[in-house]
Amino acid sequence: MAAQSLAFATNKTRIIGGVPGPINMYPYAAFLVDKASGIVCGGTLINQNWILTAAHCMVDTTVPNVRVIIGSRNIRQVPGVNIKAKYVHPEYNRVSQDNDICLIELLAPSSSTPVIINTSPVPDNIFLKAIGWGIESNTSQQPSTQLMQVDLQTIPAAECRKSYPQFVSNQDGPQICTGNTPGRDTCLGDSGGPLLRKVTPAQPLTIDSSTVSGASDTYQLVGITSFGAWPITSKNAGLCASSDVIGIYTSVAKYLPFITSITNMQFVTK
Repeated sequence: MAAQSLAFATNKTRIIGGVPGPINMYPYAAFLVDKASGIVCGGTLINQNWILTAAHCMVDTTVPNVRVIIGSRNIRQVPGVNIKAKYVHPEYNRVSQDNDICLIELLAPSSSTPVIINTSPVPDNIFLKAIGWGIESNTSQQPSTQLMQVDLQTIPAAECRKSYPQFVSNQDGPQICTGNTPGRDTCLGDSGGPLLRKVTPAQPLTIDSSTVSGASDTYQLVGITSFGAWPITSKNAGLCASSDVIGIYTSVAKYLPFITSITNMQFVTK
């Protein structure tokens, strides 16, 4: 059985090996903090009223304690906004991290441009981009003051299963698996943040009255940062960006019915 960093999945906060990401390129990027516990996570604005994040980020929070910062250059200079409600997936499993997805309803609509959700299957061996305000090394203790971005690569199911036997496939399963990018990774605190796929501009796939068509669609949302895993024999277990770590991301396209049931957003699938 693989050694799984499910403890890390409760509070992921860093991009390792990345570079600064211009906030005007990712206006939908959200930073979540629980004022009571200090838990921090990422999220993604999917329309003016809704943030998508990981279930493990929100399952132990109370709505009055959560603040959301959307599209900020410096998270330490913005107090954040209140939320109205949270909707953790009803079949979320704390142990396996299955169905690691949650919707957050904002108390007031955001003026930032939301992301477009890409509903196409995710192939093996393509590069995707993760973003977040997380810690930038394994020894750091504080989130980055600026948004960071890192390129990651999807890997085939057979390779992913060496560390995470339950994995189905990038195309057909409820999760996306990345690896083979030593020195580049998401980690503590990046949980809940977006995994993005580069697409041809001006091809929005989300149909919703509150979505701004044609804006910020160079990258579209495919995944939610969930957790990392290592082979059971690894000497690097717990170290982000190691040579043998894989990243597991919730596949957003597989949860469109859940998103629609809560938000009433409608999608065109491919």
